[in-house]
Amino acid sequence: MHKKLFLLAVLAFVFLISSTSCASGNLSGEVVFRVGNNTYTINDETTTMDAVPFIENSRTFIPVRYLAICLSVPESNILWSSSARTVTLKTDTVTMEMAVGGHIFYVNDAACEMDVTPLIINGRTYLPARYVAEPFGYMVRWDAAARSVSIVPEGADTEPAANEAEKIVEQVKTDLADNKEVSVSTIGVKEITQVEWPDTSLGCPEPGLMYAQVITPGYKIILSDGSTDYEYHAGNGGNLIFCSSFGVALK
Repeated sequence: MHKKLFLLAVLAFVFLISSTSCASGNLSGEVVFRVGNNTYTINDETTTMDAVPFIENSRTFIPVRYLAICLSVPESNILWSSSARTVTLKTDTVTMEMAVGGHIFYVNDAACEMDVTPLIINGRTYLPARYVAEPFGYMVRWDAAARSVSIVPEGADTEPAANEAEKIVEQVKTDLADNKEVSVSTIGVKEITQVEWPDTSLGCPEPGLMYAQVITPGYKIILSDGSTDYEYHAGNGGNLIFCSSFGVALK
């Protein structure tokens, strides 16, 4: 009998430490979930999940328990009502409630609307990343090339903005110079504007393609070779788009 109680205590302890890898205080760095991958990284440490993120209706869905814990929601405050089919997440300052299949969710009793609904698949509840993260004070970024969602505290910079912009400008100048087969030194920067693109098309959707509806921070950059302007759109993940098949002649 004592041996059985001891084993149960050990199992409970193992479950506790294995399921709260994100919950040691507020998230101070970056957590990255990858579509179709059963691991995520937080501050460069990798943890395995028993479910995988996926994209549905151009939104990224993440298993609720892992998402909530990484948003500093204590595991004891991740509540599921089987009768109401609702998920409730609580911190000291925020209470959020979402219903499976419902477009309305509540943040501190205020009703909000989303264009997708929480889902249950194979017994696991999934929530849309951005709608959950933002009320708790986090930003969500989508990297189309890596098919990953990164979550950082609001106002956090994973890289100094000036250095990031400078690096992106060098990338687009090199790309244009290669396409025009000219020296980079002949390409000038007319404008660079920091923007938030409404989805992962970076403001340049291609007909027939679907894009994740995730706010994507980045830049609009206008280059010139002295006679023609060229417009590039960039995302923070390093993905670049030349926004037309030809330049715009200067007037």
